[in-house]
Amino acid sequence: MPTMGLLVAKLILVAWLAAAPRGGPGSAPDASLAALARARIVLLVWAGGAATLRVDADRFSGMSPIQLEVFLAGLAGRLPDPTERLVAVSSMFLDTPYVKSPLGEGAGHPPDPDPLIRFDGVDCTTFVEQTMALARARSLTGALAWLRRIRYLHGRMDFRARKHFMMAQWIPANQQEGFCEDITERVAGRRTVWIAKRLDAEAWRRRENPGKWPELEPDDVPAGVFRLPIVPLSQVMALSGRIPMGTLVNVVRRDLRAFPARVTHQGILVACSDGRCLRHAGRAGYGRVKDEPLEHFVRRNLAYRKWPVTGFNLQRLILPGIRSVISK
Repeated sequence: MPTMGLLVAKLILVAWLAAAPRGGPGSAPDASLAALARARIVLLVWAGGAATLRVDADRFSGMSPIQLEVFLAGLAGRLPDPTERLVAVSSMFLDTPYVKSPLGEGAGHPPDPDPLIRFDGVDCTTFVEQTMALARARSLTGALAWLRRIRYLHGRMDFRARKHFMMAQWIPANQQEGFCEDITERVAGRRTVWIAKRLDAEAWRRRENPGKWPELEPDDVPAGVFRLPIVPLSQVMALSGRIPMGTLVNVVRRDLRAFPARVTHQGILVACSDGRCLRHAGRAGYGRVKDEPLEHFVRRNLAYRKWPVTGFNLQRLILPGIRSVISK
């Protein structure tokens, strides 16, 4: 039987939380509210344990800063399995509207003063990045710290240090950080194909439609030939049973001289009523984060003619406790 003191403490905490000031849905965390939330969470953990910390909202965009703190503080306790935690966090973004390049370095930091973190709009990459950060975090402060490491080279929050180029920066740097590992060859075996992209200052100068690419000087662009293994698009469905849930799927297109990138889209493989779905922020067709049956997604990609898709690169997203296990 709980003691009278514990019952009284819990009643006080419930009233305290109910009376807490609220930020608007999807609003960035206010420092004072976050500090208040952390103080209250300490008492909540004392009263019932971390696994009891729950919120009613099922989307990040509907949570106040204090609710977000409570959600994150109890996340690992409720979902100790890292893959389940990763997929659950990604589900909190379902139906979030697609917004092109919604994150930046914050107000007063040109050329991209967009917020450091937000929940009312994502694109394919910021959906993945925020899912990775939130699944690792125990607080909003922790989520921001993880997000800096995921989005920026050496965690240095500067537009020029952002991991703009998937093949040259985002994938290899996050592999080095221990955030992901390539499993393409283990899934595809001999059917793996290696592709390459040459990138340098000259390639940057001759890019088509400069306004569509990051505002970087040629000297800011990484130089070299960058390679990546892919599962050929025609082989994806035959091998789909070997791809673990929670895998990051990178869409790779044909190499075009006028385009300085080949990876153009990302999503996370999840279980769904149709079997396997790609959870992703899609601009075309959906305009929001949706679970799209993998077979349907593959068919759509096979139909692209102007800039054909050649295959998918597969990365295992690593959280503490995730093991590299490929189904046989």
